[in-house]
Amino acid sequence: MTLDRPSRFCSRYESLPYDIERALLDILEKEVDLMRRLDILKRELEMRYDFSSLAAYRSIDRYNDGRINTFNMGTFLRSCGHYASETELLAIVRRIDTDGDAQLSYAEFSDYIRSTNPPIRPSYAEQERAASAERYRRRLLESRNTSPLRPATSPRCFSATRHASPMRASSPLRPSSPYRHTSPMRPSPEPMRYSSPSRKPILMRGEEDQLV
Repeated sequence: MTLDRPSRFCSRYESLPYDIERALLDILEKEVDLMRRLDILKRELEMRYDFSSLAAYRSIDRYNDGRINTFNMGTFLRSCGHYASETELLAIVRRIDTDGDAQLSYAEFSDYIRSTNPPIRPSYAEQERAASAERYRRRLLESRNTSPLRPATSPRCFSATRHASPMRASSPLRPSSPYRHTSPMRPSPEPMRYSSPSRKPILMRGEEDQLV
C-alpha cells in the first residue's frame, strides 16, 4: 500500500492520513507479537539438553559451505515439509543478515537464535540431586498410599475371629458372626468384602498379602 501511493512530504506539524497511520500501527503490533513468539520458541530450544546453535547451523548448512543462503535454506525447509517461495526465503535471510551480503555466517545465526533471556542450565550435580529427590518423593508417596484391595483387618485378627470359641461368639457383647469382633469401647470395622463363609479364597493368605 505504501509503495502504490504517491510520495508526499509531511512538514513538522502535519501528519499522515488516518488509514496510513492505522496500517503502520498494525504492522508494528504484528512485529512485536512476532518477536515475542520467536523469543518463546528460542527459549524452548535452549531448554532442551540436545540443542546447540552449532548443530542447528550444520543442519541447515548441509553442504558445509560455511554460509547459509536462500538455496540451502529452501532445501532445509522443503525437507521439513514447508515449501517457501523465493521471496520468503530472501525475507528470512535479510532478517537474520547483519552485514548485508545475503549470506548468513555462524556468528550471525548464533546471535539470531539466542533468546533475549537465556535460561540458566543447572549443573550435573544439581540435576543428580534433583533426580534423587524426585525418586525419594515417589517412593514415599507409594509407601503412604493404601491399596483398596487390603482387607480392613489383618490376617492374624481374621484367623482369630474365624476360630473363636462358641462361648465367646455367643457373648452378649459380641455378635454371632465370626467376621465381626467388637468391644464396648471399640467400634466395629467394615465386614470382609473379598470372601464369604461359604466361599474360600483362591490364593493363600501369604500370596494375597504379597498381591496387595
